[in-house]
Amino acid sequence: MASDDIAQLTDALAKTHVGDGELSFRGLGLKLDNAAAAEELVREIEQQPCLRALCLEGNTVGVEAARAMARALESKDTLQRCYWSDMFTGRLRSEIPTALRCLGDALVCAGARLTELDLSDNAFGPDGVRGVERLLKSPSCHTLRELKLNNCGMGVGGGKILAEALMECHRQSTAAGAPLRLRVFVAGRNRLENEGAFALAKAFSLEEVHLPQNGINHAGVVALASAARHNRQLRVLNFNDNTFTKKGTLAMAKALRHLRNLQVVNFGDCLVRSEGAIALAAVLREGLPVLKELNLSFGEITEAAALVVARAVADKPQMEKLDLNGGDPDLRQQPLSGDAPPAGGHEDTAAAPGRTGAFLLIYTLLLSSFIPGDLSLLSPPDAVLTKVISASCFHSYRFLSTLLVMMGLLKAEEKKSPKVSLVPGQLLCLEHAVQQEYFVRTRPGSSRPSCPAKCPQQCVCDQIQLSVACVRKNLTQVPPAVDEITVKLDLRGNDIQELPTGAFRHTPYLTHLSMQRSNIRRVKEGAFRGLGRLVFLNLANNNIEILYQVITHPAGPPPTDSEESFDGLSSLKQLLIDHNRVEEIQPGAFSQLGFLNLLSLTHNQLVYIPNLAFQVSGRCPGPLRGRRLTPSPCCRSASRTGSLFFLQGLQNMKWLRLSHNSLNYLESEALAGLLTLTRLSLDHNELQLPEVTRLDLGYNPMTYLGEESVSMAKVTHLFLDHMSLQDLSNTAVSKCPRLVHLDISFNQLRVIQPFSEGSPKLARLNLAGNPIVCNCYLQPLREWSIRHKVKLMGTCGGPPHMLGENLAAVYPPELRCQSREAMLKAELEEASRMAPPPTEEPENRTKCPVNCVCEAAAHHSSCENGGHTKIPRGFSPDTRLLDLRGNRFHHVPSNSFPGAAQVVSLHLQRSKIVEVEDGAFNGMKGLIYLYLSENDLTSLSPGALKGLPALTYLHLEKNGFTSIPKEAFKLVPSLLALHLEHNAISRLEPGALAGAEGLRALYLTGNAISHLSARALDGVRDLDTLHLGGNKLKEVPTVAMSNLGNLRDLRLSGNLIRWVGPGAFQPLAGSLKELYLDHMVLEKMSERALEGLGPGLRSLFLEGNRLEELPDLHPLSSLEVINLADNPLMCDCPLLPLRLWIEKVNLRVRATCANPPELKGRKVKDVQVFRACP
Repeated sequence: MASDDIAQLTDALAKTHVGDGELSFRGLGLKLDNAAAAEELVREIEQQPCLRALCLEGNTVGVEAARAMARALESKDTLQRCYWSDMFTGRLRSEIPTALRCLGDALVCAGARLTELDLSDNAFGPDGVRGVERLLKSPSCHTLRELKLNNCGMGVGGGKILAEALMECHRQSTAAGAPLRLRVFVAGRNRLENEGAFALAKAFSLEEVHLPQNGINHAGVVALASAARHNRQLRVLNFNDNTFTKKGTLAMAKALRHLRNLQVVNFGDCLVRSEGAIALAAVLREGLPVLKELNLSFGEITEAAALVVARAVADKPQMEKLDLNGGDPDLRQQPLSGDAPPAGGHEDTAAAPGRTGAFLLIYTLLLSSFIPGDLSLLSPPDAVLTKVISASCFHSYRFLSTLLVMMGLLKAEEKKSPKVSLVPGQLLCLEHAVQQEYFVRTRPGSSRPSCPAKCPQQCVCDQIQLSVACVRKNLTQVPPAVDEITVKLDLRGNDIQELPTGAFRHTPYLTHLSMQRSNIRRVKEGAFRGLGRLVFLNLANNNIEILYQVITHPAGPPPTDSEESFDGLSSLKQLLIDHNRVEEIQPGAFSQLGFLNLLSLTHNQLVYIPNLAFQVSGRCPGPLRGRRLTPSPCCRSASRTGSLFFLQGLQNMKWLRLSHNSLNYLESEALAGLLTLTRLSLDHNELQLPEVTRLDLGYNPMTYLGEESVSMAKVTHLFLDHMSLQDLSNTAVSKCPRLVHLDISFNQLRVIQPFSEGSPKLARLNLAGNPIVCNCYLQPLREWSIRHKVKLMGTCGGPPHMLGENLAAVYPPELRCQSREAMLKAELEEASRMAPPPTEEPENRTKCPVNCVCEAAAHHSSCENGGHTKIPRGFSPDTRLLDLRGNRFHHVPSNSFPGAAQVVSLHLQRSKIVEVEDGAFNGMKGLIYLYLSENDLTSLSPGALKGLPALTYLHLEKNGFTSIPKEAFKLVPSLLALHLEHNAISRLEPGALAGAEGLRALYLTGNAISHLSARALDGVRDLDTLHLGGNKLKEVPTVAMSNLGNLRDLRLSGNLIRWVGPGAFQPLAGSLKELYLDHMVLEKMSERALEGLGPGLRSLFLEGNRLEELPDLHPLSSLEVINLADNPLMCDCPLLPLRLWIEKVNLRVRATCANPPELKGRKVKDVQVFRACP
């Protein structure tokens, strides 16, 4: 080391601060490249007898120098505070982790007990966190109170490492009896983002959190909020310059409710937005009693929301600073302590003329919409302001904020807003107003104005969600004391018999209104007037008989606002009037509801729907006046006014529900104008529609026809041609008993199952244009068609030796499935026998690989049973259906299907596949159906289904799976149906279906499942169909199904269940429609086994069991199908409830006696033994 360098170091060390156990080299700019350069510093450390704090900030330390210092620190067991920020300037990033590791190991070796560690401003990245990981996990950090890692560039990876280290430290310290109690955590400007935030959220137990500028958006904020709510000692929360948005702010607002010790909240530049600010204001009003500073600057908060926040903090006794600055120079941060005295210390009475002029100008330009009806613009200024400001808290703030905007003192939310010109006395006018009694309202013990939120005494009010619930409070009228800014009002279960005109005029901001079961008998004209923001209205389960309509007389005047029940609901989207007593709908009843998309009128007393029943009103445009309109009289003249009035359809209506009425007739134009209607429910009526006998749904892009898809009692001809059908349920038309002709031609059907018995009159089935495979899979359909005398129209699409054969001419014995070798031989013979002469290939020939058939018109490509050992390539990019079944691929490598982005259905059945590599289906973004059935798969890797964002139906049946492949479904967000039938799955463990949260149907029939973990199905709460038949279950998996509140179809057939206990299906009480308990070894059912199912259950299958008695079936009032056959029923008095139930219901019940012997084989309903029962 040169003598000049030594002299320079000596001079620097002379400035070293030593005192109170602290050794500081702060800001000396030392460049310590090696051990020699650090020699003097090391000596200082060694000579400090009781070192408690070491500050190396503002220097630069190399690896060798760090090792030299580490040797000196190995004996300093009293060290508690390490100020090591900004000490690697100019160092390679690879050097820093080694240097940190040396210093950290020295502290661990010394047995130091740190209380503060500051490593800020060291750009060491994730690798640097590795350098201190061992230290953070060690006993040296069990006593850590402050950890500062500001501006270290940790990133997501570093955040995860840090979180794991802190959690490990907490685990070890807890095990040692002294849990880690970190109070201050600073990690700003580290780009932690959401994943880093998720990780750190698990490690929080703090008093101060500083995470500014980390690129965290609402998802990460929600995780941090969840963690923060459990840190009841939090004093400082600094998330400046992240991205909260509404979701994150609402989550944080809920967390703040629990933090009574919070003093500083910094959410500046976090885009909390106005709704978030209002949510925070609600929390501020109720909690945070010791808050000193609140920063919501640059959060896109409107002035109205800012005023709400200011009002909320007005009563905070320790409040020192509120920052709502948003870039406008007139919205600066101001201390709240003390009140500014009037200008000049006294009132300037000379300014009165100017003040009056200002008031008149403001009136003229602004106040016309605020002035009450009993005053005018010429009323005295104080009288007007008294009325306006004292009307309500919300109204007064709205007025004041509008006034300030128009004067240019606040920035408007709208891009364009008029401003009042500056005139003498304008600000003096405001000063005068705020000094008057009508302006200032105070709470007891407070000098600051406040407006407490109103809440009716009987109700529960949520100031964050702006909702009010007054459920089952025996109210006889709409409570008038509801806060004006309420958006959701719940009045269910009351006794409000009449809704008068203007019943909700005091709550103009409502968006959701629920009034079920409130005994409402009459809705007067204009009851909902003023609710222009309402989108949801529920009036179900009341006694409403009359809906006032627009047109009261054919020759009357045009409609006015006072003639209609739903006047004012211009934004309404959903209207529910189920379970009332409505007998008739007259034209114009819904004339104001132009945005309505759901109208539900089920379970009423409707008998007739007239023409134009669902029309909205308006005036005929000029060109229509005086002209005759056809075919319906949509316009009529109004002789008194000389104008024309017209009705047009509800142009946004999607679903009209008229089920469970007594409808027996619809006028020919009853549904006229419903141009956007996609679903119409007319079931359970008395309709006689002789003209609706032919239904044409052709040329729609449907791919699947489910159970009972078409339910029309009168239809005789149904056309479903030229669609995209790949499969259809055998009960698709079972609710069409008079169906004679079914046309499903020109679809993509290859195999069809025989139809159920629901259409006994079906005579013709058109299958032309489908690639029907005439082999053993078609045999059941052909046998069914012969047995029921149904004519099949169409030809065979394969195999080659059957190609072109008429379906009606093919008999069941000819439909065989040959071995692959035999089929190949037959194909070769057919080809050699019928080889056509060579012809020139057209220039536009469809691309097609060897041994494949490609149909350009149908967009089908098939290489079925082609002997391929590798996935063929070179298909047309327009291919929609790609059939590769019956080959020998063994494995599917990555990127096997280039250029197949438009393929909708991919068939890989029976292809000897044992492995699907990650990314095998990359690029198939349009794939909906994937068939991997009948292969040799035993597992799927997490990346096997990568690149399939639209995959909806996945078939994995008949493979070798022993468990559900975990993690495999995380990359298929659209998955709805998963087929795993006939595998070797034995258990369902927690997390088995992770990533498949949107799953609707799960098929597990024919496995070896003996146990379902209690949380096995937690991730699939929207499940609609669950098939568990043919497994080894010994009890109903009630606990596992506890969260399946949407399950409609449950099949447990063929299991080993002997006993069904009480409440076995209680978790499914609100949704279950189909229950299969057949062919088990079921011997007994608890009297409460079916408890809760009630009127919702439609089908119950109990055949093929060992039941002698049955529980009471009377609650199952909506059953449509029940099968009790093949049970050894004991026809004695305990079976009397069943006999009484059979007599009551209009169902075919297959129940026969097995005992006593003399009654064996007799139908339960026919035996007389029950007459002797009490």
